[in-house]
Amino acid sequence: MRTALTGHPAAGHRGPFPAVEGRPVHVVQFAFASAAITPDEKRDLARAAKDIPSGASITVKGYTCRIGPKAYNDRLARARADAVAHLLDRLGIAPYASIRIEGHGKCCYVADNDTKEGRARNRRAEIYITLRKEKP
Repeated sequence: MRTALTGHPAAGHRGPFPAVEGRPVHVVQFAFASAAITPDEKRDLARAAKDIPSGASITVKGYTCRIGPKAYNDRLARARADAVAHLLDRLGIAPYASIRIEGHGKCCYVADNDTKEGRARNRRAEIYITLRKEKP
Protein backbone atom coordinates (compact mmCIF):
# COMPACT_ATOMS: atom_id res chain seq x y z
CA MET A 1 0.00 0.00 0.00
CA ARG A 2 1.37 3.39 -0.97
CA THR A 3 0.52 6.22 1.34
CA ALA A 4 2.35 9.49 1.62
CA LEU A 5 1.66 12.73 3.43
CA THR A 6 1.66 15.44 0.79
CA GLY A 7 2.67 18.89 1.88
CA HIS A 8 4.29 17.40 4.99
CA PRO A 9 7.60 19.01 6.06
CA ALA A 10 9.39 15.65 5.97
CA ALA A 11 8.34 15.19 2.35
CA GLY A 12 11.40 17.06 1.19
CA HIS A 13 12.44 19.63 3.77
CA ARG A 14 14.34 19.21 7.01
CA GLY A 15 13.37 22.19 9.16
CA PRO A 16 13.28 23.96 11.43
CA PHE A 17 9.68 24.81 10.69
CA PRO A 18 7.45 27.36 12.37
CA ALA A 19 5.43 25.97 15.26
CA VAL A 20 2.12 24.99 13.69
CA GLU A 21 -0.24 22.65 15.51
CA GLY A 22 -0.05 19.19 13.94
CA ARG A 23 3.18 19.84 12.02
CA PRO A 24 6.69 18.84 13.07
CA VAL A 25 9.10 21.64 13.98
CA HIS A 26 12.07 19.50 12.96
CA VAL A 27 12.76 16.17 11.24
CA VAL A 28 15.77 13.96 12.00
CA GLN A 29 16.73 11.44 9.27
CA PHE A 30 18.26 8.03 9.99
CA ALA A 31 20.30 5.44 8.12
CA PHE A 32 18.75 2.09 7.24
CA ALA A 33 18.17 -0.16 10.27
CA SER A 34 19.70 2.43 12.61
CA ALA A 35 18.60 4.62 15.49
CA ALA A 36 21.98 6.39 15.68
CA ILE A 37 21.89 10.14 15.12
CA THR A 38 24.68 11.28 12.81
CA PRO A 39 26.92 14.24 13.76
CA ASP A 40 25.30 16.37 11.02
CA GLU A 41 21.82 15.56 12.33
CA LYS A 42 22.93 16.37 15.89
CA ARG A 43 24.24 19.74 14.75
CA ASP A 44 21.04 20.51 12.82
CA LEU A 45 18.88 19.48 15.76
CA ALA A 46 20.91 21.62 18.17
CA ARG A 47 20.31 24.64 15.90
CA ALA A 48 16.59 23.91 15.51
CA ALA A 49 16.09 23.16 19.21
CA LYS A 50 17.01 26.75 20.08
CA ASP A 51 13.66 27.77 18.57
CA ILE A 52 11.60 25.45 20.80
CA PRO A 53 9.87 27.72 23.32
CA SER A 54 10.62 27.15 26.99
CA GLY A 55 7.85 25.19 28.66
CA ALA A 56 6.50 23.73 25.42
CA SER A 57 5.16 20.20 25.53
CA ILE A 58 7.31 18.02 23.22
CA THR A 59 6.38 14.84 21.37
CA VAL A 60 8.88 12.87 19.29
CA LYS A 61 7.48 10.40 16.75
CA GLY A 62 9.76 7.81 15.15
CA TYR A 63 9.12 6.16 11.78
CA THR A 64 10.64 3.57 9.44
CA CYS A 65 10.44 2.61 5.80
CA ARG A 66 8.43 -0.49 4.93
CA ILE A 67 11.39 -2.90 4.69
CA GLY A 68 11.47 -5.51 7.45
CA PRO A 69 8.99 -7.19 9.79
CA LYS A 70 6.38 -5.07 11.56
CA ALA A 71 7.58 -5.93 15.09
CA TYR A 72 11.18 -4.99 14.21
CA ASN A 73 10.09 -1.71 12.60
CA ASP A 74 7.90 -0.85 15.60
CA ARG A 75 10.91 -1.27 17.94
CA LEU A 76 13.20 0.66 15.58
CA ALA A 77 10.72 3.53 15.23
CA ARG A 78 10.49 3.83 19.02
CA ALA A 79 14.30 3.64 19.35
CA ARG A 80 14.65 6.52 16.87
CA ALA A 81 12.19 8.67 18.82
CA ASP A 82 13.96 7.70 22.05
CA ALA A 83 17.36 8.73 20.65
CA VAL A 84 16.02 12.15 19.68
CA ALA A 85 14.36 12.62 23.08
CA HIS A 86 17.63 11.78 24.86
CA LEU A 87 19.47 14.29 22.67
CA LEU A 88 16.89 17.00 23.45
CA ASP A 89 17.49 16.27 27.13
CA ARG A 90 21.29 16.49 26.73
CA LEU A 91 20.85 19.79 24.87
CA GLY A 92 18.92 21.16 27.85
CA ILE A 93 15.70 21.64 25.90
CA ALA A 94 13.47 19.45 28.09
CA PRO A 95 13.95 16.67 30.63
CA TYR A 96 13.77 13.24 29.01
CA ALA A 97 10.94 12.16 31.33
CA SER A 98 8.77 15.05 30.14
CA ILE A 99 9.03 14.19 26.42
CA ARG A 100 6.32 12.01 24.91
CA ILE A 101 7.80 9.28 22.70
CA GLU A 102 5.90 7.42 19.98
CA GLY A 103 7.01 4.72 17.55
CA HIS A 104 5.09 4.30 14.30
CA GLY A 105 6.89 1.50 12.44
CA LYS A 106 5.28 0.61 9.14
CA CYS A 107 2.92 3.53 8.65
CA CYS A 108 2.61 7.19 7.94
CA TYR A 109 5.00 7.41 4.99
CA VAL A 110 5.95 10.81 3.57
CA ALA A 111 7.49 9.39 0.40
CA ASP A 112 7.18 6.44 -1.95
CA ASN A 113 8.74 3.26 -0.52
CA ASP A 114 9.40 1.94 -4.04
CA THR A 115 12.50 4.12 -4.41
CA LYS A 116 15.73 4.28 -2.41
CA GLU A 117 15.29 8.03 -1.95
CA GLY A 118 11.70 7.65 -0.75
CA ARG A 119 12.62 4.97 1.77
CA ALA A 120 15.42 7.20 3.07
CA ARG A 121 12.97 10.08 3.66
CA ASN A 122 10.62 7.74 5.53
CA ARG A 123 13.36 6.77 8.03
CA ARG A 124 12.88 9.67 10.39
CA ALA A 125 11.85 11.09 13.74
CA GLU A 126 9.65 14.16 13.89
CA ILE A 127 9.54 16.66 16.73
CA TYR A 128 6.21 18.25 17.57
CA ILE A 129 5.54 20.95 20.14
CA THR A 130 2.39 22.12 21.83
CA LEU A 131 2.45 25.47 23.53
CA ARG A 132 0.90 25.33 26.97
CA LYS A 133 -1.98 27.72 27.39
CA GLU A 134 -1.75 30.22 30.19
CA LYS A 135 -4.41 29.90 32.90
CA PRO A 136 -6.60 33.01 33.18
